[in-house]
Amino acid sequence: RVVASDFPSQLSLHYSGRIEGPVAPFGVEMSDFEEESKHLLLVDPALALARAGVLAYFHARNRDLPEARTVLRFHKSDQVSAGDCQLVRQLCVQMGFPVTGSAAQDAAAYLSGASPELLDLYPELGMFRDVIFYLRLMMCPALDDLPPLRRWAAAD
Repeated sequence: RVVASDFPSQLSLHYSGRIEGPVAPFGVEMSDFEEESKHLLLVDPALALARAGVLAYFHARNRDLPEARTVLRFHKSDQVSAGDCQLVRQLCVQMGFPVTGSAAQDAAAYLSGASPELLDLYPELGMFRDVIFYLRLMMCPALDDLPPLRRWAAAD
């Protein structure tokens, strides 16, 4: 991972583990993408090469990554993960944001926007969360794996 030469985002430094202090990198699990995309009919060699490049990047990035440092695991549970809690806690400590409840309650509130301070300061965190969520949604192999059909509200 290359650090921006002009002004790196504090979030990217936390995510990559390059922020000062006793930290380690975080990562995103891509096993669903690997499993689902192997069935794609990629007739354009450039698409097959792009898929191979994406998978090679994530395999190298996550090779030594403990499961507890994996973030945004929407496909495993509707609860925040240990990695989500650690990332949010690191950001809150750096910025002096309050951490009032349990680590899971704080992470859920900050990542969902119920406590908007973190997403106001790091809008790229909300975008990253949404990109990963939509990727997980598109990689859903069966209708049974989706939430029940109902009228959803923005607060959901």
